[in-house]
Order: sequence, then C-alpha cells, then structure tokens
Amino acid sequence: AAANIGRLQWISDAGPVDPLARVSFDYHADGSVATETRHQLGRDYVIGYEYDGLGEVSAVTYPSGLVVRFERDPAAPNRVLRIVAAEGGDTVLADPLRYTTAGRLAGFVAGNGVEYGIDRTPAVHGAFIERVWAATSPWVSPPDLLDLSYAPDPLGRIDFVADGVDPDRSVDYDYDPRGRLTSAVSDAWNLSWTYDVAGNRLSETRDGATTNYNLAPGTNRLTSVTDAATGGTVHFLEYDEFGSATRLDGLCLELDAADRLVRLRAAGAAGCDATANIVEEYEYDERSRRTVRRACGGESATACSPTLSCTVFVHDRQDRILAEHDCDTGAVLAEYVYLEGHRLLAARRAGSWYWYLGDHLGVPRKVVDEAGAVVWDGIWEPFGVVNETVSSVPQPFRLPGQYETRHPFFAAGQHLYDNHHRWYLPALGRYTQVDPARCASAPGSGTYAYAEDDPVARVDWTGQAVHVIDIPGTPAVCGPGIQECIRKLQAIAAYPSPPPSQRPNADPSRCPDDDCYRKGIEWLRDALWSPDVVPLACWP
Repeated sequence: AAANIGRLQWISDAGPVDPLARVSFDYHADGSVATETRHQLGRDYVIGYEYDGLGEVSAVTYPSGLVVRFERDPAAPNRVLRIVAAEGGDTVLADPLRYTTAGRLAGFVAGNGVEYGIDRTPAVHGAFIERVWAATSPWVSPPDLLDLSYAPDPLGRIDFVADGVDPDRSVDYDYDPRGRLTSAVSDAWNLSWTYDVAGNRLSETRDGATTNYNLAPGTNRLTSVTDAATGGTVHFLEYDEFGSATRLDGLCLELDAADRLVRLRAAGAAGCDATANIVEEYEYDERSRRTVRRACGGESATACSPTLSCTVFVHDRQDRILAEHDCDTGAVLAEYVYLEGHRLLAARRAGSWYWYLGDHLGVPRKVVDEAGAVVWDGIWEPFGVVNETVSSVPQPFRLPGQYETRHPFFAAGQHLYDNHHRWYLPALGRYTQVDPARCASAPGSGTYAYAEDDPVARVDWTGQAVHVIDIPGTPAVCGPGIQECIRKLQAIAAYPSPPPSQRPNADPSRCPDDDCYRKGIEWLRDALWSPDVVPLACWP
C-alpha cells in the first residue's frame, strides 16, 4: 500500500524457542500504525488501531476480534469520557470518566455500577490530602470496597495511609534524610530497613527479626542475606561480569547477549551450567518485551520438558500487555484494558469482565466481578510483596508495570516480577540487573534499587526510569537523579543545559504534577541516544 512506502515493514526477533518470530506493520495514510501483526509460534496475533481527527486512539482491535472504543470529550480530546468493549454487542467498561480542571483522572463509574474516585480536595479531609475510594454503587457512603486517605509529613512525604474499609491495613511510614523509606508499620507487619550511602539495602527487620544484606566489597552486588541472630544464610546470589544475577539460591538465571533473562534452571550438582534442568523459558521482541513464557517440569537440561503451560503475551504500542493467549491452541487466556499509563481498568477472562481498583500509584488493591463482588484482594508490603487474601481469579499484576511469574519450583523469596527491561525481586526490594541508564538513579540510590528506595511515592513502569507520583499539597520532587546524570553527561560529553528560561523552579504552575520529572527523563533519554537535545518544558 502507498501508505507503507518508506516506513518500517517488519522486524525479525527470532530466538531459540521461536526461530520464525517477527512483527510486521501496516499504516494509515497519515503514517500512524494501522495494524501490528505478531507472528509467534506459527500463529498471527493482529492488533488494529483507529484514530480520531486529532490523532488520538479511538479504538483498539485485539487479536480475538474484541474492539475497545475510547470516546473522547470534543472540547478536550485528551480526556476519555467513555470506554466500551464491543464483540457481538457493547459492554460498557467505564461511563462516565471524570477529571479535575487540570485534566487529571478523578474517577469513573464502572460497567458493573461500581464507582471509583480520586479526591484531591485537601480542605475536605483536614490532615489528609488525597483520598482514593470505591463503592459498590454511587449511593453507598462511606465507601465499602476501597477507602484510602493519605496524610503527609512536614516535608510532604506520605506519612500515613488510613484504610477506612480494612483498618488493619492502615500504614505508618518513615524516611531517612535522603527520602528513602526506613519503616512501614501496620497491624499486619512491622518492617524497617537500613541503607548504605549508595542506597543499597543493608538490613531488613521484620516483626523484630533482622536479616543482614551483604555486598561484595567495592560493588553494589548483593551476595547474601543472612539471619542476624544465627548467621545462617537466607539467600545467596552470584553474578556475571556485567553485574547481572546468574544465581539466586537454587535458581539459575540464564541471560542472552542483550542481558535479557531467557531461561531459569534448577541448580544441579555442578551448580549453574548447561546440565541444570530447565524450569522456565522466555522469548522477547525487538523492544525487549517478553512475548513467550514456557513453564517447564524441570526434567530436561536441553528442552522444556514437560511443558506445563505456554503463554504468548501481546503488547500495545505503549508496551502494555493487551492479551495473553495459549501458545498451542491460540485460545484467549486474558485481555486487559487500561486507563492512563499502566493503570488497569478491566480484564476479561473466560468471557467475564472484571474491574481493577487501584491505589494512588495504580497498584491493584482489589478486583471486582460483574456483580461488584471482590474476587481478588491482597495485603501489600511497600516493596511489592503481596499476601493474596482472595484469589478467585488470577491477578498477576504487581507494582505498576510489573507482572509476577509463578512456578511450583520457586521457593519463598524467589518470585520474580517482569518489569520490561529488568526483573525484580520484591522480597529483596531490588532488581536482578543494574539500572540500564546507570547514572539516572538519584545520588544515594543503588543501581539495583527499586524506585530510589521510595516505593510509596515513586514508580518504575519499565525498569529503567523512576517517576514521582504527585500528591496534591506536597512539595515538588523533581528527580535529583536527573540532575546528577545531567552533570555527568556534561562532564563527559559537554551536553548543554537548557537555558534558565526553561527552568521554572520559581513557578510551580509551569511544572504541574510530576511533569518536571517526566520532562527531565525525556531530555535525558534524548541526550543519551541522539545528538539532538529536546528543550525542557520544566527543569528538575
């Protein structure tokens, strides 16, 4: 087609599991992507995109044929007012969606009648500056599904979260002078942490029992976790020359040349070598998104044998998981619909719809079915460990952008979360690989640390860029790591700083929400990967 001339047609991302894997593209006349076809394990998974007159996505067609429509406000096209799923009839997923005058999401009514709200009116709640809530209907008060209220400390950090529905889940937080989380106390647990000057965790105390985190001298590499009372080893790790973990206890982590985890093995008598039996296999696409997962029985060192399950993951243009399919039959296992960023709205499994109720970060706190009944619930620790109290349906999403991989072979503390560019160990509060940007972490935040050791107010959707989630009424936190990285870049490559007129520190109105941090990340990425520097709208 004429629209395709001069544009990328296909990319091969073949690997040992699927030597014929590739993705191809077709385009609309204006150059926007019309279809993206993933050829995986002998099947084609096609995603279609439609756009409105301003170039905003108006509909997405899933490989199953499901169409999700995004109906926008004509007066403000960046605001979606209604989300509808169509396949043999319309299913309303959200109507209406509400926004603040600044354009931030304020809530929605789900297709099952559940109302979800984000209240950012400090005067209404006294000491509390934000409230996230959900009720089985708009007429239920107080909320009966979710009711989280956030209070700041004098420096604007989240100090206390009151849970009005499950009071035993209310949490007190404390921080060190660098803003790293040092304690979290609730009725469910009493946790505290210490760090070194580089931001590496040195200890964790859980309900009075302390474990020490031991680093290889002169590095940020965690080599063991030991019981402070007995000296016994709780976990131990090994690394390759690039700083990526190759072993966690009895689990061997095998990486490809692009530093992507492609295979998990059960350590044998010879340790982690080619004779260790395979328990998991993964494939990735050209954007390092995991596209295939095979869970294996661990009976062979040369093949996934027996294959317990095989899943194909289909992603959208924003690198979010849209659907899961069975590799062998092509059957749909799950389909996902998002609001903004990585905040989940709904999922469809076995023909039924389910809605996600997230907190201020977008972490799924509860999932409800078409009748508004809770079908998934979990008690979350700050660094992502979750105790599922209700699990009638699978809910693999964890901290924003993370997807939990489970296997019967995994022991306590070995559960890995896929975070796109890195894998995360919630039990240890750190990644298995170093920060891909290296210098983008804040001073005092280790290159393996999650969200600069502040998982209460920061997220890392892709494993390579930390974002601050703004809470109204708190001082702007605009990424000291970006400042440090810019200084390093200037020292080694003479990259120019944006002119003072583009550094509106004295004018917070020009740097709303977490925009300054996001813009800093955008400038940093451009400085690292191209000769052109994108001017900052805001300067951290």
